[in-house]
Amino acid sequence: MATMQELEAKLALLDQQMDQLIKDHPDDGDFWCAFAGIADDIGDAADAEQYDVVQAQIDAILKKHGMAVPGDLPPSDC
Repeated sequence: MATMQELEAKLALLDQQMDQLIKDHPDDGDFWCAFAGIADDIGDAADAEQYDVVQAQIDAILKKHGMAVPGDLPPSDC
């Protein structure tokens, strides 16, 4: 498991990469596949106590960049 400092660094990097990620994946399905891979890696590095905080920060990053936080997405072929 990662320390909170390591998780914050990963979240900051995700925040910095968002504009390029959106630009590189203009199709919603492609974006969510790419984003989910990154977000899942961050979430997987969090322990049970850190997970809710990490998820809230991921949601805040999405909102900051104008991306709606999805509800239940259908399974994809990511």
